[in-house]
Amino acid sequence: MKKKIFEVTSHRWMNEKRPKVKASTFAHYEYMMRRHIVPFFGPMVKMRNRDVRRFVNKKVKCGMSTKTIKNMTIVLKMAWEKHCRVNRLRDCIDWKGLVPCNYVEKSLPVLKVDDERRFIEYIKAHPTRKNVGLLLCVNTGLRIGELCGLKWGDVDWENRCIRVSRTVSRIYTPSLPGQARHTQVVVTAPKTPKSVREVPLTEDMTDLLSTFGKETTRDFFILTGKLKPLEPRTYRYHYVKLMDELGIRNIRFHGLRHTFATRCIESKCDYKTVSDILGHANIATTLNLYVHPGREQKRQCISQMLEYVTSDE
Repeated sequence: MKKKIFEVTSHRWMNEKRPKVKASTFAHYEYMMRRHIVPFFGPMVKMRNRDVRRFVNKKVKCGMSTKTIKNMTIVLKMAWEKHCRVNRLRDCIDWKGLVPCNYVEKSLPVLKVDDERRFIEYIKAHPTRKNVGLLLCVNTGLRIGELCGLKWGDVDWENRCIRVSRTVSRIYTPSLPGQARHTQVVVTAPKTPKSVREVPLTEDMTDLLSTFGKETTRDFFILTGKLKPLEPRTYRYHYVKLMDELGIRNIRFHGLRHTFATRCIESKCDYKTVSDILGHANIATTLNLYVHPGREQKRQCISQMLEYVTSDE
């Protein structure tokens, strides 16, 4: 049997993956394969550790982040396993030794308490649809795509909660070689199965929402009041403009989600509850992202331990 080069088998792998993953995930895979992986490994039939190492070093020298390189090598590994099965080859790559492992999740800047109060007060005084969406994010920790995907039918007015069941995103559509790439806005299921969730609302948040759409058609999106959703990129523009007007240090939109989580942890909410509200796949994600004990917390922990040890009771 004539061995097939990686470029050929990678197309098979992509065709198999397309119906099994979300459109946004497939677009991400397609982009990495087309722009980075296939140009480097495409002509190969066999691959060695040194080939992957050269690839990783090349991306490091280009200034690519460790997290991006790690994600890229994960995609490469999946495609290469398919290549080995097609060609009846043994996968001899030491993936654990080659994939970058020194990535440390950076904590995302969050709103200071004073800035958050001013932010909330401004929105309550200027309750537009888009502004109320920002307040909803600070009150619930929803992702931007989840906010854009909310419909009035997702609001349970009686029990004061919202059902998160979709997300909006703009993705690249796969194209043939030589063709211009296009993007499209898609409405899909949330990030993970755990992201499909019910999130409680405060009484004030429910009342504020009701001024816009308690009697509105259930299929209308909350942020637009129409059948067409607001694109996340457009919503980010609105957010950045508002923060500039308020003179608040500009943090990424996703920082509002981190602000919500941080305030929950600071106010002694239990981690499991916070994790469920955020829609994390597991509580470890919540702990790694938001629980960062400071010096005084560590000192208090040691003091409590010593007090327990030396206590006569």
